[in-house]
Amino acid sequence: MYVMGRLLALLALVCGCKAQLGSLEHNSPSDAPGSTGADGAPSDAQVDAQPDAPTGPWGTPTVIPNTAAATVNVDDPTMTQNGLDIIYAVTNAAGTAKSLFEIQRTTVGSPWGTPVSRDELNIGTSEESPRFTADDKTIYYGVAGTIYTATRTAAGQPFGTPTAVAAINTGAYQKWLAVCDGNNVMVSRSNTTTANMDLYEGTLTNGAPTNAAVLNESTTSEISTFLSKDCLTVYYASNRGTNGTTQLYTSTRGSIGGTWSTPVNVPSPFSENDGTDNEDPWVSNDGHYFVFAGVRGGSTVKQLYISTR
Repeated sequence: MYVMGRLLALLALVCGCKAQLGSLEHNSPSDAPGSTGADGAPSDAQVDAQPDAPTGPWGTPTVIPNTAAATVNVDDPTMTQNGLDIIYAVTNAAGTAKSLFEIQRTTVGSPWGTPVSRDELNIGTSEESPRFTADDKTIYYGVAGTIYTATRTAAGQPFGTPTAVAAINTGAYQKWLAVCDGNNVMVSRSNTTTANMDLYEGTLTNGAPTNAAVLNESTTSEISTFLSKDCLTVYYASNRGTNGTTQLYTSTRGSIGGTWSTPVNVPSPFSENDGTDNEDPWVSNDGHYFVFAGVRGGSTVKQLYISTR
């Protein structure tokens, strides 16, 4: 009886160890959220998976080092899914135009490097509002009101020659083209009827996007479009806030092509009680990073902020 008991205990221990090893193999580093492949791009598992977003509170936003400017606005951030690369816009001294810059770090815990001008993208009089596709290899951005796109071989690498997006451009001033699910889009476009910017949605292949009426207000402007990878959540900025400043809003829907819910103000620490001119939201696929631009902490110009959870 004693020998039988010892044998059963030993068998249970072996089975438990095998189960633990199987779990470790299933959650290999290359498949973990935030991991990257050999080229620095997100792994296939990271791009394809739709992990449950963390439910904990967002941390206090902090200024992204080396990006702040003392007298000019810095805004329009978009970050790669691995958290190592941000492309953003810097306003010129006259306040009349923007250019795109890039800042990188080698690991999530490493210091941010020195910003560099993304010269291959700065092809016109003003460049703004960059947005990556889910694999971080394609960028869409505005050039003096026209949407352009460019591609690259991997995250952190130079881009090829930018080209105008004929299916989206209508002649009206446009910026902030966000692409999700490979083909669905939302863009901020000048509304000639109301003299504001409104959000328009559609696809890259089926003609010009149409007004996303639920998300817009007739007396305000809607900008800073960001779509989740599955196209079911939108974040954007609007100057409809009670204190008259630009603030962040969000809306959801049950399916692509479905009706958007009534937009609500994004809660603290990104609300109008936390800072003025909160705009340009970007949220990582795994729900761990929230990057945006705002005026906070006594600053008189917009700076880039990051919050984690």
